Amino acid sequence: KIAESTNHLSTQGGANVHASGFPAISIAVYEHGKTLFYSFEEVSPDRASFSDSICAGNVGENQFRASVHNGKWTYELELNQTLASGEQFRGWFRFDANHSQIEGGKWEDGDPPSEDGSSFLHAWNLVMPAGRMTGEMSLKGPKPFSRTMDGNGYHDHNLGLEPMKDSFQEWYWGRFHEGDRTFLFYLMHENGEWSHRAWWIRGDGTAEPYVGSIRLQDPQRNGFNLCSARKIEGSGEHGRFTIQLDQVLDNGPYYQRFRGRLIATRPVSKASSGSSGTSAYNHQDWTDTKNLQNEINVEGEELISSIGICEYIQPGRIYARSFWPLVKMRIRYPGKPHWVQKSPRLYRWTW
Repeated sequence: KIAESTNHLSTQGGANVHASGFPAISIAVYEHGKTLFYSFEEVSPDRASFSDSICAGNVGENQFRASVHNGKWTYELELNQTLASGEQFRGWFRFDANHSQIEGGKWEDGDPPSEDGSSFLHAWNLVMPAGRMTGEMSLKGPKPFSRTMDGNGYHDHNLGLEPMKDSFQEWYWGRFHEGDRTFLFYLMHENGEWSHRAWWIRGDGTAEPYVGSIRLQDPQRNGFNLCSARKIEGSGEHGRFTIQLDQVLDNGPYYQRFRGRLIATRPVSKASSGSSGTSAYNHQDWTDTKNLQNEINVEGEELISSIGICEYIQPGRIYARSFWPLVKMRIRYPGKPHWVQKSPRLYRWTW
């Protein structure tokens, strides 16, 4: 998403351009569904470097490095971002994977989720389904803040060898952590047809593929006429789930990010259910999670609830010229910044 947005607008759709010539970094910080900080900067190629021998690199003053200890990935990320308005964001984060390195043979269906299943022109590499994330961050400016963090982390890689609009028309993705498990899904619309994949990833790094149907419900349009579903439902041999995309975090002309709520049921053995753990449950209303905790219902199913992050994108809309003036307010390109970005108040309006 980052590279395609920047290189297309930077070159106004010129031919023979490559994402490597337009390195960029996007940072978004949310708290309780509200945006605390946002930046999106493209830098000149001489201000970015990526090692061919180790997993390390930098974009501007922002650096990352990864290493493997006892078969598990560790990522360290140092962020040092100064906005055109003078606000300064600093952050240090460490991600320690819960699982050993994922290998194809460990996945029950024999096919790890490392690609979109249709073409190697667009690959999705699930590097770290879940891990412990620790760190600290601060912002200096009109609305300063300082936070320390210790929670769940996630990391994946996307690789595209052609414009996203040539690979698919729409894409939904989401991840939810629950205990030592992670639920992942995607839906892709390509060539007029929808495909999907989903997994429950266990604490030992193995995955149980979700086999069943997934349906999009409750379509809504935003102020840019971007239409996306607000409810995703699935049912199959590994249980049922409903995802409510009821809190929009990022709401643009071609991309949306949501704080989502997952309610799921999974079959369990009778031995593990027990009469003392049963409770009545209304399967018709999966939207009220206020008092719901993981438990066993009267049908012998485990009930699971979690809060997570979901995304939606229509890449073809990146090429709609009517949106370019708004996008340029948000992305800082090399050289003179947009005049909106020089004002803390006006730039926050683009968040």
